[in-house]
Amino acid sequence: MSDQHVGAPFVARPVTDRVAARHRANECARTLGLGELEVIRESMCSTFRSGDVVLRVGHFTSSPTTAAALADMLRSNEIAVPQVIATFECDDSDLGVIAYDNIPESTRDIDWSEVGQVVRRLHTNVSVESVPDGYPVARPTGLPWWNFPEMMSRIEESGILDAAALAVLRSVADAGERWTDTVSTTPMVIAHGDVHPGNVIMGPDGPVLIDWDLLSIGSSI
Repeated sequence: MSDQHVGAPFVARPVTDRVAARHRANECARTLGLGELEVIRESMCSTFRSGDVVLRVGHFTSSPTTAAALADMLRSNEIAVPQVIATFECDDSDLGVIAYDNIPESTRDIDWSEVGQVVRRLHTNVSVESVPDGYPVARPTGLPWWNFPEMMSRIEESGILDAAALAVLRSVADAGERWTDTVSTTPMVIAHGDVHPGNVIMGPDGPVLIDWDLLSIGSSI
């Protein structure tokens, strides 16, 4: 992996035109011979499902083919992620599409102990050099939500919070700002960057981590 890919995440801005995203998804669905699409998630990307296929539409900062290569690399390191079955480059609207196998969800609650084991394998088995060339790796402190002074300035200027609420939020932001040095302390490891309940599917064989848009490098501390 080249140093030129360190700094920005795979998805750096949200889809704002959801109609265009659905149109793009429908185009790709027809190419794949899929039926009607169901919206299953609207966040930074727009995600649809048709039968056993999931289509994820977004503004990607590198070729969607690199996401397929990343998924292959992760599975080779015993990290469960969805199989990529097709990719479509960004069109004139700058919308690319990645088609995945749908992961059937079990009725089990998320087993966070098992998730922790997956994350440990990621930190232990995967190095920066393992990341396929072209797939971006973010630095946490370079992400906009780590710019605490700017964030607080915007909130204060908006006038939407009273003085008491601002004081509490400022104390939290100050604590967060102190972490900026910690996350840059060596040794560094590869991190998912966004592990939360919405990005974990409990499949038949255990937890599957999805949404690797914020793949990052940070301190192992």
